[in-house]
Amino acid sequence: MSTSFFEQLMQEHREWEEERRIDDARARADRALAAANEHALDASLAVQRLEQRLAGQARQLKALRAVVGVLTTMLKESGAVDGAMLDLRLEAAVANSEEEIERAVTVACQRCGAQVDRRRTVVTGAGTVCDRCHAAG
Repeated sequence: MSTSFFEQLMQEHREWEEERRIDDARARADRALAAANEHALDASLAVQRLEQRLAGQARQLKALRAVVGVLTTMLKESGAVDGAMLDLRLEAAVANSEEEIERAVTVACQRCGAQVDRRRTVVTGAGTVCDRCHAAG
């Protein structure tokens, strides 16, 4: 059975349309891959910045511990304070600060401004965001 001119023309049009759709799908996939790679790079850089910040804070904490240790030793050795009383007060101050940290269970989302439980947040390069904003992208 032979095909008519019109059928041949429509077949060529369908093939052309299918190729165009495939090319469009490839272009969308390429754009999605490029966006994913960009987000991965941004996330990697954000993690590096957070690691650098954490290392800096660890150095500061170590320096502060050394300063407190030296000062308490000097105060005890000079007899300016009762050593046992100073130890008790330092322990109480540390315990109070730990309780304050535990009470502070809500934080503000940097994107929407909502106060949310800190366990329902994600730390990003742009700051702490709630799970809902993080999922929205």
